[in-house]
Amino acid sequence: MTVKDRIYGLVYTTEAVGPYSYTDAGGEQTVYESALATRRKISFHMDLNTMTQNGTVRIYEKVDGANYRLAVEYNFVAADDEKVWFVDEYVTNQNFKVTYEEAVDEGAARSIPYNAITEVKE
Repeated sequence: MTVKDRIYGLVYTTEAVGPYSYTDAGGEQTVYESALATRRKISFHMDLNTMTQNGTVRIYEKVDGANYRLAVEYNFVAADDEKVWFVDEYVTNQNFKVTYEEAVDEGAARSIPYNAITEVKE
């Protein structure tokens, strides 16, 4: 890796971390949304350990500057051993968002820790 590559990575890489509080209102809720309009590689990790019901994780891309279209969908099964959902090396030049939707009412608000890393590729 060259010095130029290292500097580029430091300057053009962003990270967002948090817990998202999935409210008891249910329905599809946006866990993370990015409004970057440059081509970039995305790594997104979401810990679903606190979720007690099955659900669905979705990634949407804003295809025309105004409307989102479904790009990726993953069905989460609460009884499975895998509690961390992630996508690595996802590349887009569109705004995008990651959502979660419970299949059955959780009955309480749940914390969903996440980590989003975006690296500009232009």
